[in-house]
Amino acid sequence: SVGPHNISLEVVDERGAICTDTLLVLVGSGPSVAIFTPISGDVFNEGERVDFEGLVSDSEDASEDLALQWASSLDGIFWTESADSSGESLATAFSLSVGTHSISLTAEDSDEFTSVDTISILVNDLPTPAAVDILPSPATSADNLSVNISIPSADFEGDAILYSYAWERDGNATGQTSSSVPYSETTRGDVWRVIVTPNDGYGAGPTSSAETTIANAPPEVSGVTVTPDPATEDDTLSCENSGTHDEDADLVSLSYEWNVNGATVSTA
Repeated sequence: SVGPHNISLEVVDERGAICTDTLLVLVGSGPSVAIFTPISGDVFNEGERVDFEGLVSDSEDASEDLALQWASSLDGIFWTESADSSGESLATAFSLSVGTHSISLTAEDSDEFTSVDTISILVNDLPTPAAVDILPSPATSADNLSVNISIPSADFEGDAILYSYAWERDGNATGQTSSSVPYSETTRGDVWRVIVTPNDGYGAGPTSSAETTIANAPPEVSGVTVTPDPATEDDTLSCENSGTHDEDADLVSLSYEWNVNGATVSTA
């Protein structure tokens, strides 16, 4: 039965001599212990604060008199404060090591009876930042911009990494979130910056960024026609262009150079 017991052993030999020995044995039960949060199997990211909540009680001792110990299988004891009068125990851990932790809450009463509850949580290793640049380099107002990941992010657990993109123009958000920006969105003199964030499915890792200044786009001639075609030695040749275009809306002037069999003969 529960309580202190004096256990005695008596030995009698054939002559009636008697020897006895006694031992005090305490029979009892340990405190009641339960971890409520987090739930076993929950995942947290490295560096993230983790809050724990447990409930303890004892049939003989007050809850606040129980000796408590929160511990991690990887990092050891991290919290020893007593529970409140209702038996609630709140603990906090900062910067738990990356890996799978067996988290235990141990309660000990005044008779040195102990009880333990355990859960398992995973502390996820976030992916490393990627090395990125913007192509083409240099970029003009006639070029589509695209992100080049020269060195991919790495993940300790080998999780698949997805990247998200945020583009800024002259320090302001643009709403562009894909890995490329069409040239129609850029203007000569703009400073474009892309911020790349890796994510392993559990959390976002450190960001990396690259920027480029939009350069002048050269003008274009849509097409050229030489007439007459065919021509004879008696014909005067004329050059006509089908139209010009400048992405920066600059005024376009034309110059002409005539070549015969690859040799320049006139710039009229």
